[in-house]
Amino acid sequence: MSESLSGSLAKTQQSLNVEDMDHAIDAIAKARQIYLYGIGGSAIIAHAAHHLFTKAGLNCVVYTDG
Repeated sequence: MSESLSGSLAKTQQSLNVEDMDHAIDAIAKARQIYLYGIGGSAIIAHAAHHLFTKAGLNCVVYTDG
């Protein structure tokens, strides 16, 4: 199981474009309002992101189906 996970993480890391990530981070940091949406299993991820963004001082709203 851990080999599969580490392989997945390595593959994800290789596919990330640092310039694109920097652009996304800059856009989020400059946003006046961040809207997060979570449906089904992703609702918990939306709530976690909301918590972290709010803790970082960003204006954030979360909407879920549950």
